[in-house]
Parts: sequence; structure tokens; C-alpha cells
Amino acid sequence: MNRKEGKWIADLGDGTYKNPILYADYSDPDVVRVGDDFYMTASTFTYVPGLPILHSKDLVNWELINYAVKKLPDRYNVPVHGCGVWAPAIRYNDGKFYITATLRLNDGGEMIRRQIVVSSDKPEGPYSKPAFIDEDGIDPSIFTDADGRRYMLLNRGARIFELNHEATEKIGEASLLYYGYNKRAPEGPHLLYKDGYYYLFE
Repeated sequence: MNRKEGKWIADLGDGTYKNPILYADYSDPDVVRVGDDFYMTASTFTYVPGLPILHSKDLVNWELINYAVKKLPDRYNVPVHGCGVWAPAIRYNDGKFYITATLRLNDGGEMIRRQIVVSSDKPEGPYSKPAFIDEDGIDPSIFTDADGRRYMLLNRGARIFELNHEATEKIGEASLLYYGYNKRAPEGPHLLYKDGYYYLFE
């Protein structure tokens, strides 16, 4: 393995790199570009601190700069598969970073899925206390339209509903944008706007 001082180094130093880029568990990664910088977050389930923030200039060399969530509500901080924070997305708009994730509880046959949102003026934080959005689903992401209105997208295909400007409250009912095909409901919906067109990714 390509290691230096006990640390995995993917960059081979000659313009090439070696997989894996990150020698650790960064499940469900999501990346945003801000200028010449890239920022990534990933699922951490019931581990805290949670939702790591990593920084890179080239998508190969990454540095952990902080965590977005310092603790989970006690009810969700249980060592059961399916609990904790899952599938985050990181976005940047108008000088602020937003991270969304699904807070899940699978305990005793009960399943509760709520969405959380944290924000910060700096990529390294500190991030705000989580705001809770009571809408069932997974894989949340935030989309800010050209007029400044904010929305959250969730799975079961791609559903969308409006948030307040701070992205801390749901202010509209969910609508279905796309369910999928061949009886398959895609996951991880993301919406982008460019040159007069909306692009839906999942």
C-alpha cells in the first residue's frame, strides 16, 4: 500500500493517483465546488461527531477539516443498523454552506425518518444546530432557484417541496417530479438550473 507516515496517500506525485482516493469509510459522499475548492461530506450513521467535512483542491488530496454534527438526539444515537445520519448532501449558495441528511430510527420495528439541515458561513464551521424537517424519505438535497426560493428534494423517485429562506422549515407540500421507470424508484435526487433549463439527476 502507498503509505507515508502511516497515512494513505493516493497522489502518486506524477500527475496520476491510486485508488482508493480515501482509505476509509466515506459512504454516500457528496461534493460541492466553490471557486477552486472542493468540499465533501459523507454518511456517519450513529458515529459522532458526524457528517465529516473534507477539503480538496484537486479531488485527489483530501483533508478532514471538521464535522457538521457534534452529537445526535439521544433517541437516535443507538447502535442499531439503519439509525443515525445517512446520505448527506452539501450545497453552497449566497455565501453559506448547507448540509442536509436523513436522521433515521429503526428500533423495535418502528421506522422514523426525518430530515436535518445545518448551515455555516464557513466550510469548516461551526455549523448551526440541526433544524428538523418532518417529511419522510431519504437522500435529501437543497436546491436554490434563480429567484432565491429554496427547496428540498427527497427520494421515492424525486419529490420536491419548498423551504423557508433559512432552510429550517417546510412551507409547502411535496410534489412528485419523477418516479422512475420499469417499476424502479430512483434515489439521490439533485436539481440544477443552467441557461434556462432545469436538470434533474438521480
